[in-house]
Amino acid sequence: SDIGINDHHQETIINYLRFARYNRGQCLRSVDACFEEYKDSHVVEDTYTLEEVLEMLESLQSVVRGEVESELINTAHTNVLLLRQVFSQAEKWYLNLQADISELENRELIEEIAKFEEREFSAKKSVSQTSASSKLAQKTKLVPLSDGSGSALLQMKITHVTRKKLAATCDFENIDKEVKSAIIQNCLSKRLRRYALLDSEVTLAKILAKGRAFELSESQVQISVNTSPINMVIDTGASIDIIDELAFNTLQKQRPIALQRSKTQLAQTPRRIPFHMRQKVSDALDTLEN
Repeated sequence: SDIGINDHHQETIINYLRFARYNRGQCLRSVDACFEEYKDSHVVEDTYTLEEVLEMLESLQSVVRGEVESELINTAHTNVLLLRQVFSQAEKWYLNLQADISELENRELIEEIAKFEEREFSAKKSVSQTSASSKLAQKTKLVPLSDGSGSALLQMKITHVTRKKLAATCDFENIDKEVKSAIIQNCLSKRLRRYALLDSEVTLAKILAKGRAFELSESQVQISVNTSPINMVIDTGASIDIIDELAFNTLQKQRPIALQRSKTQLAQTPRRIPFHMRQKVSDALDTLEN
């Protein structure tokens, strides 16, 4: 490669140079047209005074300046669109590209690009004209890897980036397979991971159903009676132990109720039956006696 990039990218550079040469030619034609139009519309006399000449030059300068400024602005915006395409392709793979703006003022590199353009678009282009000593063509050669660790690490990185891209776009070929793999790799429940690994043909629906069953069997509901917390275990039928051993042994014991001996025990005086209820109570007692 003449400018230090692969053949595919170099072909893209050549296409851009061809596009830039066309725009440059159009700009020069516009400037020539400005001069011709101004000459036909203003230069109609044989002689002019100094003031008239200065006035025509200032007017011509304004016209040409506006035309050139418009073309330069258009060129800058075109370059921004080109950079945007490159950056968009890099961002799809989560890459952040960097550009050294200071190299845009490097005269040696600019001359190298000019020579490259001249060679590419010259009518007498020859392969022998390629300069092997070009600074743009100088590349840093990497030492080949002696073992497969580097390639394995690179493959892992590519897989990681690919999965991040798929996760961002949700463009999976088999969503159930990807979710199942994520459950096997990242699930905190050993029982669920073991269940998913034992059967390679188990479906995602069965894994989710089994996970819900495990969750229900292991969940505990916290309730309180008279501000005292009580743990209730939801039994799915996996065992026949309705209550635990501690609760069963506690039910068999009698707890004595300690009474305060210093207090006098009092019996409540029976209340008198209200007058309007006496007949009903008497009838109820007669019914019970009979």
